[in-house]
Amino acid sequence: MDREQSINELRLIFAQRRLVDAKNFCMNLTQEFPKDIEIWRMRANLHFQLNEIDQLAVCSQKILQLSNTVPLTNDLILALDALGRILRKTDFLAETIDIRKRLLPFVPNETATHFDIGCCYLALGDFEQGWPEFEWRLKLGLNQISKSKKPCWDGSPFKEKTLLITTEGGHGDTIQFIRYLPHIKDLGGTIILDVWNQPKIFSLLRNTNLADVVIIDGKEKMEYDLEATMMSLPFLIKSLFNDIPSRVPYISALSTSETEARKNIARHTDAHCRVGVVWGTEKDPLRSIQLDQFSELFNVAGIKFFSLQKGPLAIPLDILTDLNPHIEDFADTAAAIQELDLVISVDTAVAHLAGALGKPVWTLIPFVPDWRWMLNREDSPWYPTMRLFRQPAPGDWASVIKRVSEELKALVGAK
Repeated sequence: MDREQSINELRLIFAQRRLVDAKNFCMNLTQEFPKDIEIWRMRANLHFQLNEIDQLAVCSQKILQLSNTVPLTNDLILALDALGRILRKTDFLAETIDIRKRLLPFVPNETATHFDIGCCYLALGDFEQGWPEFEWRLKLGLNQISKSKKPCWDGSPFKEKTLLITTEGGHGDTIQFIRYLPHIKDLGGTIILDVWNQPKIFSLLRNTNLADVVIIDGKEKMEYDLEATMMSLPFLIKSLFNDIPSRVPYISALSTSETEARKNIARHTDAHCRVGVVWGTEKDPLRSIQLDQFSELFNVAGIKFFSLQKGPLAIPLDILTDLNPHIEDFADTAAAIQELDLVISVDTAVAHLAGALGKPVWTLIPFVPDWRWMLNREDSPWYPTMRLFRQPAPGDWASVIKRVSEELKALVGAK
């Protein structure tokens, strides 16, 4: 059988979702055509589909090796681009960067490629190369950004001037990046923080000393000289991995905030451990855990669980104390977290908030994490009180829940 017939037969087997048969057939083809990059790419995709990450690594190294020996034809560009997208869904970030950089002159969406490279560098802890590439998000339009015609701040001292900083992204981004404001305050005069797209965080942040003034989309009424967007701050001040401001807490709940949620937790004095939980986010199903699977944690004796879940995923359970009716904004959530012994959450703003408050927090993250959680570590350089529980394979929340259950039992046993 010639090459084209073989590839067509392989595609037919794959279309029938006979993945193991397709993989075995493809492995034979790579022996018959050992220098055929397209066949190696198809084999890499099959290993990825079957969660055979070690074999995917073998294929990617072979493809990169072969690609350096031949000119970049259109077919090769397509093959490398497809491999790059596969590797980006794994933890082979260094290989992804190599592929993306090589393809930069040939890809139609250069902006997205630069941004992807930036996220890979940041996940690897290379902030020096990561932050400049991360700035391409501004051209990509991933986050809606409120800007005026004032000059953009370049990171230099701004004594006797006023700097307007606007939020972008989600609430978790704001909680994570606001840590840079004290350093920036040392460089200049007045800081105005505009949480124009995040009203739910306004009452929490206006009572901190991180900014001189906190407003909601009221910059037209303010006098200021320069402006910057929140997620550009580490780039502007040239922050590196080793100087992440990580002292916690850098956000605090109001001591006078005796909310109903806080009172509800405080009255449960009989529990060995009071734990707040969040199991899902509407924005990303890959970061969410089905409640029937997550609820296996609730079988651990000696723990009183409180739901911090908001939105449509906030399904009441008899075994849970649901705080949802008593939480209107992040100030309420912060007040509740202050009364808890531990927060267990998927990758949401609540995890960031617990970390910023200096509370113990266990964050459950998918096999391919967001760049900020980096790779192959159980701690976080952003939040000293945070532990990371990672999926060992794509979609494998069962192993995560089992491990968290064991850790909870050990925690209760230690009390």
